[in-house]
Amino acid sequence: MEIDIRRFLAGPVGVVATWRWLDRLTITALKHIFFPSSRLWASAETADLDSALFCADLGLQLGSRQMRRLDRVLAQTAERRARAQRVDEAWEAVFFGGREASQAARAKLEVERLRLRHDYNSARALFRFLLLEDVPLVKRRRVEPRDVEAVFGHAVDDPVALFRPDRVAPEVSRSQAIEIAGTRQYWLRFTSPYPRLADQVYARVYEPIGVEDPPTVVLGHGICVEFDHWKGLLDEASVLCSQGMRVVRCEAPYHGRRRQIGYYGGERVIADSPLSSLDTFIGAVRERAVLIDWCRRQGAGPVAIGGSSLGAMMALLTVESSHDWPAALRPDGLIMITQCERPIEGLLGGSIAKMFRSEETNRTAGWNDALMQRYLGILEPKRGPVMPAERIVSILGQYDTATPFLSGRALLSRWQVPEENTFIWPCGHFTVPIRLSRDPAPLRRFAGLMAQAA
Repeated sequence: MEIDIRRFLAGPVGVVATWRWLDRLTITALKHIFFPSSRLWASAETADLDSALFCADLGLQLGSRQMRRLDRVLAQTAERRARAQRVDEAWEAVFFGGREASQAARAKLEVERLRLRHDYNSARALFRFLLLEDVPLVKRRRVEPRDVEAVFGHAVDDPVALFRPDRVAPEVSRSQAIEIAGTRQYWLRFTSPYPRLADQVYARVYEPIGVEDPPTVVLGHGICVEFDHWKGLLDEASVLCSQGMRVVRCEAPYHGRRRQIGYYGGERVIADSPLSSLDTFIGAVRERAVLIDWCRRQGAGPVAIGGSSLGAMMALLTVESSHDWPAALRPDGLIMITQCERPIEGLLGGSIAKMFRSEETNRTAGWNDALMQRYLGILEPKRGPVMPAERIVSILGQYDTATPFLSGRALLSRWQVPEENTFIWPCGHFTVPIRLSRDPAPLRRFAGLMAQAA
């Protein structure tokens, strides 16, 4: 029997789950369980059934008993992967390929797609017998300053062109729809306008049925979060949709359907940093311009942007960049959950970055503070918001160390965001979403502001 996580957290357990200790426990679990098991899982995808190749990829030396167990686990993982891929192909044929299917059949196929994708992702647990080995958290590639200079050196003094949308937006395909619990849901797909990615971008759209010309928010997610590939994740989309908003939940580069073979979702953002971090943010901003354009074409309702953690910083950079965009592409509102002012603070100084030893690894490749600032400074906000401060809502955790709280608070002060739109909770980075599931007042506040802007 599946647990309704939102209802579960609405009870007494949810109170305990917002305590500070859970954040410390979560960071420990990420470091010692989730990320190493994810790396093992991703290596298994590359190795398929080849145990020797798997061990070589990770630098492991295993005994004969462990190797026999590894053979079984690789076979189980490959079978789960094959099942997920088969239903993915059927899903594509129905939702984007035009294959005939009733509403009930489409809904059933989506349930099966998510179930099998979740099952494949959960195969990480099969590798727990290897967690006592020296397993890396991320598959790194050495990136030297000259590598980044070759790509971005021309833009450090004037980065505006990096974020400028194309004059002609890529064609956006819309999938068949399903109706679930009073919402109409479908997917959008288009080629990323950022040439260094140039992959297929997906976004899931949630529309409240019966609401004429609703306000829309383009919403981003946190690093390694894949809403369309795991069951039971806490998602702000359902609350915003229940408040009469259309929600466009986009997949970030290197996540979900955009994940590359042999890497777990979000790993590439870190693996080739700072080169991959720059690509992630620049690509995401230019993709949001495409989605804002699509939203404007759906009606006259206001279009906002927002996100959580990584997604919040992408939204922040979009707001910064849109000063130089055509008026129709400038968002009307902004919601940020656990943001910091400068991405470099999260990418290098945050608790997740420290877990990956990002700064230490970069220094061995010839990086220093000045060089990091030279290139990651491309992502820093330097101007005020493009929309009125009264249309900005932010939720911060006082004990957030992943996207440092004081940095996020300083941004709100500089932007003069009204106190009634600022929600500061006694939580850490990972307990803010739990508190938000119990107390959706910030989301309701934001939806109300967007309704007034219509």
